[in-house]
Order: sequence, then C-alpha cells, then structure tokens
Amino acid sequence: MAPRATAGHDKAVGHVQPSCSLTLSSIPNDASVLSNELPPKLIIGSGNMVHNLGMMDWQRPDTGFDWAIEANRQIRERILDNRYDTLIEYNKAGLEMQYSIPTPEHYLPLLYVLGASQQNEPIRIFNDQTIYGSIGM
Repeated sequence: MAPRATAGHDKAVGHVQPSCSLTLSSIPNDASVLSNELPPKLIIGSGNMVHNLGMMDWQRPDTGFDWAIEANRQIRERILDNRYDTLIEYNKAGLEMQYSIPTPEHYLPLLYVLGASQQNEPIRIFNDQTIYGSIGM
C-alpha cells in the first residue's frame, strides 16, 4: 500500500488497491487488514454478494434461484446488523452461501470495504436485486 500520483492531480493522493487472496484460509486476515488503519474519505469495492456464473440462467433476467435470494438476504441482514464475523466465515455457512460464492474473488471486496468502515457508520443498500438466477450485487 503506497501513495501514488493520480491523473489530474499534481501531488500524490493516497490510494490503496488491495489484492484478493484466493486461499480460503487467508481470507479473514487479508480481508480485515484495512480495519481502522486508513482514514479514507471514499472507499469503493466492486464485486458481487452472489456470483455464480456457472449457474446463470438467461431465462431469469429479473429474479434469482431460491438459494441465491436467500444468500443475498442473509448477507444484507448481516451487513445491516454489523455481524461482519459471519460474513468473513461464509465458507462455513450453509449451501446457499456455498452456491453463491463458489470462488471468493468477487465477494472479497465487500469484506475489505466493511473492514475499513467505521463503527456506527450509516450503511445504504442501493442494489438489492438478484438476477439471472445466480447474480446479486
């Protein structure tokens, strides 16, 4: 993690671009590395809460499978209830979570953002739809 110059800025602006380890045993440590270490003004994480491209159904553009809808609901509730520890250990959760997160690279950005958030910081869910059977942001 190091400051770097940004296009349009004449001085160094702090940027952090954490990489996501695909080793499940390292997820809790990697994902919580930013917790209270940085005083950022804006944190952006891109990814999905439910991301199983192998099970996508092009005939379901406006809805998800039952397991995807349930996993999306569980993740949303845990975020809003500040139960981040249960999100970190998603691979120990039920089949809904295992189907929804077959590989962690699209899910881990969520953990980085949550790890860098401040306690009692307001959270707003702006995209709560599960689509194509197995995609949910």
